[in-house]
Amino acid sequence: LQQKIAPMATRAAWSLGDMPDLEKYYIHIPDTKFEGAYYRAVDAIRNDNFRQAQDSIDLARELLDVELTTLANESYNRAYSAMINAQLLSELEEVWYYKILPERRQSICEIWQKRMQGNQPIIDDYHRLLLTHSLCL
Repeated sequence: LQQKIAPMATRAAWSLGDMPDLEKYYIHIPDTKFEGAYYRAVDAIRNDNFRQAQDSIDLARELLDVELTTLANESYNRAYSAMINAQLLSELEEVWYYKILPERRQSICEIWQKRMQGNQPIIDDYHRLLLTHSLCL
């Protein structure tokens, strides 16, 4: 039950800005699942630990690759969610660049706006992307 609820609880804590609870919940998501690796990367970026973040992002990409390959053969709609997850990973890396390269901030924001305009109008996806962008604040 904890593994099923943990991803929702983790995102809820992050949405509320409750970072101690974010940590408390994501540890129940195995890092062998995309969400587990993703939230570990989020926490590492939040704590300015890019090496750990990159390791978690790389792991999440490996996990996503298998899912994306399988879903791409089924249908676009099923693969779209995995594509959003791939976008989240790229944007996590860009959050790091945003933090360390002030001269790139404007171009990163412009890229994010263009990507958002190209996404399907799915509120849940927008929410996840905007939460990722909020790591810059």
